[in-house]
This record gives sequence, C-alpha cells and structure tokens, in this order.
Amino acid sequence: MKIQIKKQSREYDGFLKLEKVTLQFEKFTGSMSAEVSREVVHRGDSAAVLLYDPQHRTVLFTKQFRYPVYTADPKNAWLLEIVAGSVEAGEQPSETLVREIAEESGLTIDNNDIQSLGHFFPSPGGLSERIFLYAAAVDLSAVQVYGGAVNEEEDIKLLAMDYDEVFAKLQWGDFQDAKSIIALQWLLLQSEK
Repeated sequence: MKIQIKKQSREYDGFLKLEKVTLQFEKFTGSMSAEVSREVVHRGDSAAVLLYDPQHRTVLFTKQFRYPVYTADPKNAWLLEIVAGSVEAGEQPSETLVREIAEESGLTIDNNDIQSLGHFFPSPGGLSERIFLYAAAVDLSAVQVYGGAVNEEEDIKLLAMDYDEVFAKLQWGDFQDAKSIIALQWLLLQSEK
C-alpha cells in the first residue's frame, strides 16, 4: 500500500506534539485517494503492567487525577488504572515498567519477571502512541498506600483489590481505562483455566 505525503507541518510542539499532514493513500481498489488532510498527536509510547498476586488473589491499582478525563467526565477524573508510564528515549518498555513500578508502588521487580501481553494503539484515529502491555505476578501483601514520583507531582493512591471485586467491576463496566480493561480481561481468562 502506497502513501504519498504532500505537505507536513508541526502545529504544536510541547509534551504532546500535533502534526498536520496532507496526503494521498492507495485505496483497496489500487487507485490513489484524493488529497486528504489528517492530524496526529504524537505522545510517545507507553508501557503498562498488571500487578497481580495469585496467592492472595488481589490486583494492584493506582488512583490518580487525570485532567483529560476531567474535561469529559469530571466525576470520574480520579481514574483507577494499572501501573503505567511513558517509555523514555533509549528505554525498552519492560525497563520503563521496572522504573514505574518502583516509583508508583514502591515494589521492586526484575524485568525478567514481566510477561508481555502485546501492544495496541489506544486511539488510532488521532494518536500515534502504542501501549506495550505486560503482567507480573507479585506479592502484594505489604504494598504501601501512596506512591508516585514527587519530582513529577504525582499523587497516587494504591489500592489492592480482591479478584472477585475486580471481576464484578469489570462485568459492570466500572473500569474506564482501556489498558486496564484489556489486562483485566486477560487475568479473567487466566483465572478461568
């Protein structure tokens, strides 16, 4: 499939980068499309990990304020999520998680203990971000209550939740975060085996 970039410009260059492109793409019929304009937000890649304790049948979640969620759904702006973070330059996603797990939860884990669940694009119509998803079985019996990197102004509450409550919330549609929903569906399938 062919793509022809006709014009490309950076419209905004902050933490998020907005790019505007005029292009043509090859259609399934083999002909080229008319020129179309597209915008894409570049955020960089992220990595996320489901931390679960199979012995105590618990899952660890972070709860923190998310301004973008606030703009669409203010009452749910303190989002329940799995541990995640941005992949920094030169880092492998599993290395990102070792750092993020320590920052957000205080737990220490080796990247060899992290199982890859694949990756996905959370909003392919507008974001270039890929989320690399993992799972790790850990002992959550002594997890702390608060976490986050102070130098990043993170204010994170940690919640260890029983499998039964997690799966009920999953069934009721209580989770609002895609990466968490995908990881929890994986855990549900594993627990049914």
